[in-house]
Amino acid sequence: MTPSQKPPTSMRHGIWLQRWVWAHATSFLNDGRRGNHAIAAYFRRLYFSCQQPVDMNMIDVHQPADIDRVTFHRFTLNRRNIGTVVSALYGASSCMYKFGPDPLLASTDWWAFDTAAVRPSDVLLFSSGSGSDASVRRSVPSSAVYWLYYSGSTDERFGSPFPAADVPSLPGLAISQDGRHWARIEGDHHTGALLGVGEDDGDEPRGWEARCVAAPKVVLHAEGDLRMYYHSFDEMSQRHAIGLARSRDGVRWRKEGKVLEGGKAGSFDERGVRQGHVIRDRAARRYVMVYEGVDADGRVSIGMAVSEDGLKGWRRSSELPVLRSSDEDEGWDGTGVGSPCLVQMDGAYEWRLYYMGVGRDGEAAIGMAYSQGHGLQKFEKCDAVLM
Repeated sequence: MTPSQKPPTSMRHGIWLQRWVWAHATSFLNDGRRGNHAIAAYFRRLYFSCQQPVDMNMIDVHQPADIDRVTFHRFTLNRRNIGTVVSALYGASSCMYKFGPDPLLASTDWWAFDTAAVRPSDVLLFSSGSGSDASVRRSVPSSAVYWLYYSGSTDERFGSPFPAADVPSLPGLAISQDGRHWARIEGDHHTGALLGVGEDDGDEPRGWEARCVAAPKVVLHAEGDLRMYYHSFDEMSQRHAIGLARSRDGVRWRKEGKVLEGGKAGSFDERGVRQGHVIRDRAARRYVMVYEGVDADGRVSIGMAVSEDGLKGWRRSSELPVLRSSDEDEGWDGTGVGSPCLVQMDGAYEWRLYYMGVGRDGEAAIGMAYSQGHGLQKFEKCDAVLM
């Protein structure tokens, strides 16, 4: 789909996957693995979350790509799980394939960090010796493995117009060889998480991240150098901030501290930043982060920051957000926009920003905006991609 094309009517005005409440944790994966059908050349996978039961027999979707695999989050027996479906477009017809209904379930172990909910956060594709990351543009060896970084949590809530951003969660990892059947990889934390909250002083967690280590997004910088960006809530300042952890193997992580905090008084991110999504700009050879910014009134918009090395030198690209909620009274994203996922398309000059929008009626959907060129100062919205 080129920027001049609108999403098909069935996507712009229809209800996709029936009805959503919170369609958060958006993540996009280009996968060069060849499909079984002669026409299917590449996967384009949009990972997101859904908080209502889904009747898989009622899906009717027309996608503008060869094969779209969708990983979604839903309620099952009062617990939130991650499921997977695939839609394929062959010529003028579309089909839906149903994979396992619950490839990754909330844990039943009482001591685990993810007994109440699991939410997809980021997916990477690795093959031994390939150095591949999430932007794969060629056929991938059969040895390729999907790494799903997710947030696991309890039922506790902090209270926010975007509840998914305020769940006291910890990061987890699951791997798969087919993208359908997942196996957990336990981290070093006693709950099985990859990281724990705060600093351990022998009594209670403390520090700016004493509440949660949420929404892990992982970037492969080089072989043996993976970087995880996450957010937490600083109880002292009462603001969200984004932190960094590094790893050599993707399983054992070491925290590096904050990399981005809220802006000055009166700014669009005065009350903090969260849900950061980082990618490498192939053309400009820098790192770009899109994130949720919360203003003084609690309204959420999307900001952008850049860094030469992806570590500590983050600076805002503008004092204004790159994407705001709609000004229309009945706009589907009139209450706020967030959970950004930035994608640099082939050719490196077209960018797509997938995001979650919440309407004044409280319902959520995933939308898309696009920008061309290196500036990335302005994104133009398409109609709602998924509703």
